[in-house]
Amino acid sequence: MATERTFRVRLIVKDLSSLHNLDIDNGCMPIRRRDDGMIELQAIATETAIAKLRRRQKDSVLVEILGDFQAEGEQARKLVSGVNRYADGALPSGPGSKGAECPPKREGQ
Repeated sequence: MATERTFRVRLIVKDLSSLHNLDIDNGCMPIRRRDDGMIELQAIATETAIAKLRRRQKDSVLVEILGDFQAEGEQARKLVSGVNRYADGALPSGPGSKGAECPPKREGQ
């Protein structure tokens, strides 16, 4: 059985109750109240959830598809190297570890 496609979407709703019982994941994505009183948020939603949202009152829910979640993930994975650049044991040293001594702590720190 094929998995349902998921999309990254922007939702503009009158209130968050419009999203109850739907397969929508907002996670830590932006959410804000607009000047017109509507709530705007980004989320990940399934095709079924998007269809249900679009069937709801047109003036209380607006759905904009921003991208195909799986396709964007595949593109991002192509940018990640498959080689362990630290396999030889050589680890990078940060600018704070160039051999300089740390200043002594002041009292109360």
